[in-house]
Amino acid sequence: AEAVPASVLRRNYQFAFPAEFTPQIQAQARPDPRSVVFGGFLSPHFGHFLLEGLAKTWYAKLHPELPIAWAWKQDEPDPGYQPWQQKLLEIVGITNEPVFVAEPTRFAQVVVPKSGYRIKTFFHPQHAQHLAVYPARARDPNLRLWLSRSLFDGGVRHAPRLEAELAAAGWDVIYPETLPLDEQLRLLATASWIAGDEGSAFHLLALLADLQGVRVDIFSRHPDRPIKKQNLNYQTIADVRGIDQRLHLMPEEVLITSKVAKVTKLATTLAGYREILDLPTPPAPRPASSAGAALALERVRSSAAGSLLELTDRAPLATALSMPSRE
Repeated sequence: AEAVPASVLRRNYQFAFPAEFTPQIQAQARPDPRSVVFGGFLSPHFGHFLLEGLAKTWYAKLHPELPIAWAWKQDEPDPGYQPWQQKLLEIVGITNEPVFVAEPTRFAQVVVPKSGYRIKTFFHPQHAQHLAVYPARARDPNLRLWLSRSLFDGGVRHAPRLEAELAAAGWDVIYPETLPLDEQLRLLATASWIAGDEGSAFHLLALLADLQGVRVDIFSRHPDRPIKKQNLNYQTIADVRGIDQRLHLMPEEVLITSKVAKVTKLATTLAGYREILDLPTPPAPRPASSAGAALALERVRSSAAGSLLELTDRAPLATALSMPSRE
């Protein structure tokens, strides 16, 4: 009636311990005569399932005859794989019969493998080989991918401007959550340059058999944290797989709101992005010459305003304006 240490979900910032095995729980346990392999906790989050959910599947693949038992929260809907979870398991080669455990159950035998991955800190080389199954493809020197999160959470307020410049410069701006996993992997396997805002889509790189000849640039999510306090999963994977990868903290980004992983921010300039991503500098703004601009300038000069905010979907109007200052 003691917890098996290898069954505990360990992270560098927390431990997910199983419930206390009270005599009442033991008495309520449903008997199951099968021997199973413990798969861990079935997370509905894409990134956590890819990293933690697949962390024990190396053993399941060696023993396809054993059902794989997943811990399932009782307050979740009907137990079962989501289509993308089923697809990830299929890609990795897991064919074991699933058992979704949502109530105390006593199996004849439970094999608890060690985890091949631990959030932010540990990626076993053999587990890395187990995941690296997607066949190598020829890299296209002209295919540059930007992995966008703008449709997913909208927290990067400068994303529309940046993505417009990327598209104009020949980058392919994609929204990973809208594409089938096979298509995502095909694009990742053929691109010569992959960049984007920090997100779980980059974890799919761990499934590629060949990561040579590709450059990866990831822009950190939290502008108020130093690199050492950012999400280190990307570097953990890159170190083991030998990825030519760079993590960027953009000092020109201003934090608007932050709640756990949900961040809203705005870059005051795109100059840093242009330098890193080799984007051309846009042409200088055209001078103000229209009657409307002249009227707006006159109104501003005659007011006591201390600043001017111009909202436009076109090129901004350059004005020779000397604003009154406030001490």
